[in-house]
Amino acid sequence: MNIPSPSFEEHDYTQDKLAELVRAFSGYKYVPTQVQYLQRYLECLGARKILHESHYVDRDYIEDFSEFYSRSFQPRKNYCERLHFFKEGDSTIEASVKRVANGDASPEEIEADLSARYLGFVVVRPLEGCPIGRTVLRPKGDDPHRHITVIRPYVAHVLGLALKVDSLAFQQQDRAVSACATTALWSAAQKASHQDEMTIATPAQITRCAGGAGLPIGRLIPNEGLTPAQMCLAIAELGLSPLLRSNRDDPIRFRLQMMAYLDSGIPVIAIMKPPGGGEGHAVTVAGYRTDPSVPDLIGGPSGQFRHFSARVSHVYVHDDRLGPFAKAELGIAQGQLQAVIEMPDRSKEIWDIPMFIAPLYPKVRLTAGDMLAEAYISAMLLAHYKGTSTSDVELDVRIVRGHEYSRDVLVNSSSPQDAWGLLSTKGFPRYVGLIRAGTGGKWYFDQVLDTTATVLDDAVLTVRFMHPLSELPTDSSGASQSTP
Repeated sequence: MNIPSPSFEEHDYTQDKLAELVRAFSGYKYVPTQVQYLQRYLECLGARKILHESHYVDRDYIEDFSEFYSRSFQPRKNYCERLHFFKEGDSTIEASVKRVANGDASPEEIEADLSARYLGFVVVRPLEGCPIGRTVLRPKGDDPHRHITVIRPYVAHVLGLALKVDSLAFQQQDRAVSACATTALWSAAQKASHQDEMTIATPAQITRCAGGAGLPIGRLIPNEGLTPAQMCLAIAELGLSPLLRSNRDDPIRFRLQMMAYLDSGIPVIAIMKPPGGGEGHAVTVAGYRTDPSVPDLIGGPSGQFRHFSARVSHVYVHDDRLGPFAKAELGIAQGQLQAVIEMPDRSKEIWDIPMFIAPLYPKVRLTAGDMLAEAYISAMLLAHYKGTSTSDVELDVRIVRGHEYSRDVLVNSSSPQDAWGLLSTKGFPRYVGLIRAGTGGKWYFDQVLDTTATVLDDAVLTVRFMHPLSELPTDSSGASQSTP
């Protein structure tokens, strides 16, 4: 029996070497835009070494192969290659592996050393038109204004070692079993399904899940794209709950809700359309960038308050036409939230974002919009305590794991007695809504909400003060304070 035997070969990283390795396996004639993007991206990450894995069975591709490529007239390989990328280190990867085999170092020591240098991997598919398969690369380096919130841990098993990297998987659409909507759903599911310990679907499985909503045009496979209704159905079939939000001529509130989910680590799928009409597009939003020079004031029903979303200048998206963590400038024009994406040829595309979809855990029933209504009340209460206006109040609105909030109480309470008093008397669901209110650079209290409740229920589980009540200022009349 002819059993494939993978080989590993180490190369110095150059942009030309990356293109050469991808071309040798996929057979592309022209350098795809995605390869050009990855060349520049890896250069920015400081890539110095490539470890070429010549035979790799990728779950996503093998499922696509079974669904589509295995039935094509022209034969295709049923396996892929994988390219691993590393920063510069004290020794070669081969030397590091041999140190373990020789007993000079433990596997854990070498795994820690290599993982610190490991930038991630790119799966290369044997498809000349769309060679870039599952791609897991680190976000770009330290920047206090860049916030990549939708990531998860990945482990690559290489040469008997487990190499770790935190990222969000990306891949290029193939227009066979997946178009842009499917790949956006797939990237979002990488985080949402993993976070809730669900099986992560392949592109082929996502496309099949979307088929139950009917076909307004075209056919399912080869896939010509999905409607928002089909995307929502696919999310529901994966065991998650789709939340579809539209702009409704209020782009500031729309942006605030989107950022609340991103700040919660929940992926957002942005549905985009050209301002003048035309074919739409879908991308997965993985993070955002803030501009500290911009005022952070947001208008509410009873005055202004402060929220970081007013300072969001860009979002980082997985755009299957480009690559992972592509930067898109955000703006507002004619009542629409807009994204401006720079293409490799330096041209700029302008897209309206009329709606977004967030895949939620099914028991998260309270929405970001519901929490905002409560947040306005928190702003007014704190303004009352301070004897000032709501425009001095800063709000943080997000959804967090119940056990993570309990840990925050344990570590950051004002006294051991406060921590024990709350943790020993209050239980939290899997997810809680958190409204944190502060002013003057200091957080004063948390309002903790039951996300399994609805807007008509009393969703408040507890109000936690960060400091003893005696430290809270009185209002301008000197009135005594009470727990809200």
